[in-house]
Amino acid sequence: MVPIDPFVFITKRGHKQIKNKDGYVLMTYKNIPRSIKFNHRAVNDYNQHLCGGWSVYNHPDFDEIDRVEQGLKPVGISHSSNLEKVTIKIKNLINKGFLASYTTQIFNKKLMYNVTASVTGKLCDYFDMKTLANDYENNGINSDDITEYKNVDFSAFHNDKYDHHPIEITGLILGYPIENTIALIKQS
Repeated sequence: MVPIDPFVFITKRGHKQIKNKDGYVLMTYKNIPRSIKFNHRAVNDYNQHLCGGWSVYNHPDFDEIDRVEQGLKPVGISHSSNLEKVTIKIKNLINKGFLASYTTQIFNKKLMYNVTASVTGKLCDYFDMKTLANDYENNGINSDDITEYKNVDFSAFHNDKYDHHPIEITGLILGYPIENTIALIKQS
């Protein structure tokens, strides 16, 4: 596995590191597995930069949900204070066959809209859940959650419910690299 993201590095000890443009390490995933067979275009290193934990790229408005539309992210959550832009974005996504919804919240005394976009169908319609489960098992992690979620519909991750699920499912639906999630589970 050779990262193509300019901010992702594999150390000699087998750790994956995220570094900013100045070389400062923002995150280390220790002892990432090297034998992951699961592969999907929408699961990639760039998506982890959209998690809010660090910033290495300037992201345009709606970058998270635009990546869903481009097939580069399964579920994306963007934030906006402009209801007109949110409404237009949701209408366009729905017209193209995606699921799209929004919720509201007050953030710094300002009304914000949390827009969620995703592909349609069940996880097993979009991902090879059997290969994914095997990768977890081969790395010493129980795959029951993956098996349990294979028939869950992507709509279950809308309305601010994207992170109310087991870590391996949250990481998967947000398009984070599988080796990163496995490393985090093993670290805890």
